[in-house]
Amino acid sequence: MRVLALDIGGSRTKWAVFQGGEMVESGAFPTPRDPDALLRSVRGKEAHRIAVAFAGFAHEGTVAFSPNLPEYQGVRLADLISRETGARVILENDANCFVLGEALRGAGRGAICVLGLTLGTGIGGGLVIDGRLYRGAGFALEPGHTIVDPDGPPCACGSRGCLESLIGERAFCARFGYPSARKAAEAKDEKAWDFYGHWLGIALANFINILDPDAVVLGGGVAGAIGLFWSSMMAAVESGTVKWKMRKTRLVRSELGEHAALWGGYILAANPGH
Repeated sequence: MRVLALDIGGSRTKWAVFQGGEMVESGAFPTPRDPDALLRSVRGKEAHRIAVAFAGFAHEGTVAFSPNLPEYQGVRLADLISRETGARVILENDANCFVLGEALRGAGRGAICVLGLTLGTGIGGGLVIDGRLYRGAGFALEPGHTIVDPDGPPCACGSRGCLESLIGERAFCARFGYPSARKAAEAKDEKAWDFYGHWLGIALANFINILDPDAVVLGGGVAGAIGLFWSSMMAAVESGTVKWKMRKTRLVRSELGEHAALWGGYILAANPGH
């Protein structure tokens, strides 16, 4: 069975073709702001099934909410792509696909409970328990919109002081005057990265106190700078987590890198029960 997986992020869309359980082709392009332009980008890519990992709330094939891609809100994206390609299409949150890929094929292999966070334009997250995604009543795990500072800056979601309003790449770079997180990493700006790690660590401590996962996997583009914010992140995790030294939770970086959500999408398309 030939499966096409798309990982549609706020700035960049990655794609891969899977056949026989292996990734046989891959590529990327800037995320179109117009859904019709996205259709033109997938035209000609033959597949029996298509998995779409999308940066936003996905519900029954529709983009229900996307702070970073508002042009797609309300669009029945699964139906649009299915009509264009003739393939069966699954639409899922990108961070859910990320953590599923890491839990079954990457850094979370062998763990019962895996929490994953994607650090990029937004801050996404997902939870896998016993090899299956946990979705709650439909929209579980939106760590970027966890309020960590009630008096903090406004967030694109309409609230204030969300984690994403502090360390989402756009907000983080605007605060410290960098065009991108890559440039902030090249500058090795200690003040900026201590800020990043501090707020991320506060959020992680809250998640660990609630979930007590076996593993927390950090991925996304900004995770490439993990060495710059690891110390401040761990200081906040250790001070904010109840009985940290007694816990078995391990914090690790993604093994699958930019392909994690693509692998998760493939797993969902090939095995819909996940």
